[in-house]
Amino acid sequence: MSVAFVLVFFACALGPVGLCQEQSYPRNPVARFADRLKPSNSWQAAVVEPAAQPKDPVHQALRQARDRFADKVLGAHMPLDEMADKGVGYGGGVADYGPGREEVVPDFPNRTVVVAQFAGFDVVLSGSRSAIYTEMHLSVERVLESPVTLFPGATITAVTNGGAVRLPNGRVLEFQTRPRAFVPVPGSRYLFVLRRMLEGDFYLITKSIELRDSKVLPNSKDDVARAEEGTWPFLDLDENHVVGEVNRLLLAQKRGAK
Repeated sequence: MSVAFVLVFFACALGPVGLCQEQSYPRNPVARFADRLKPSNSWQAAVVEPAAQPKDPVHQALRQARDRFADKVLGAHMPLDEMADKGVGYGGGVADYGPGREEVVPDFPNRTVVVAQFAGFDVVLSGSRSAIYTEMHLSVERVLESPVTLFPGATITAVTNGGAVRLPNGRVLEFQTRPRAFVPVPGSRYLFVLRRMLEGDFYLITKSIELRDSKVLPNSKDDVARAEEGTWPFLDLDENHVVGEVNRLLLAQKRGAK
C-alpha cells in the first residue's frame, strides 16, 4: 500500500466530511448512449432488385437529375461491375453527404425541418452504373420549416449513399454498405434537418434526431457526445418539448440573419 494512499485514507477518515469527497477519484460514468454508436444500416446490405426506370417524362427527368448528382458526388466514377471485374476496390464516393452535422440545428440555404417517418425506400443503380444510392421515402407528420409549400401527409424523397442490387443476369453489386452508425432505420420516426436539392427534387439528410415512444434520442456523433456530457439541449426532454425548442431555435436563427 503506497504512502500516498495511506495519507488520503486518514485524511478522509479524520478530516471534515467534505474532505473525503474532494480527495476521492470519480468513477468512469456509464455511457448511457453507447448503443447509439452501433451500426444502423444493415438494411442497406440486403440485396434487392434495383428500382425500375420511371415511365412518365417528369419522373424520368427527376431520376436522371438524381443520377447525375450521385455519379458526381456519391459514386465511384467508374462502372461498379467493371471495377469488380478488374479487382479494383470501391475507393471513391462518400458514405453520406450533409455538412453541418456537428451543429445542434444546422443553418444553411434551402433548409427543411420536418418530423417524418422513414416509410420505405428504393435502391437505385445509376444509369452509368457508377453509383448505387437509396431513395428514402419520408412520410411528413409536421413541418417546422420549408422553403417551399409542404404539408403534413406529403411524402418526400431523401437520397443517401449505398445499397446492394441484383442485376438481371443474377450478378450482385453493392456500394457503401459497410456498417456505420446514425443511418435512419426504416419504420422509425425522426426529426429531420434536410437540405432541399432543387435539381431532382430531393433532399439530403444533414441531421436527424430519433423520436421513439414520445422521447428523443441523439442520432449523430456530436449529439451523442453532447448527450454523454450532459450538454445536449434536448437531453431527457419529450418529443413535443423538443419540437417546441427546435422551433424557437429556428426563429432565433431567422432573427439573427436579419
